[in-house]
Amino acid sequence: MWGMLEPVEIELKKGKNTVTFYRGHYFQKGVTIRDFTLTPVE
Repeated sequence: MWGMLEPVEIELKKGKNTVTFYRGHYFQKGVTIRDFTLTPVE
């Protein structure tokens, strides 16, 4: 079942950026992302 999380604000710098997703414990399997949106904050 998909859950909805609150938006998270991240700071991206001009140029190349890497965004990494992970779960909190080493024994948990991968992460599935249903929707990913980048929205500029003014």
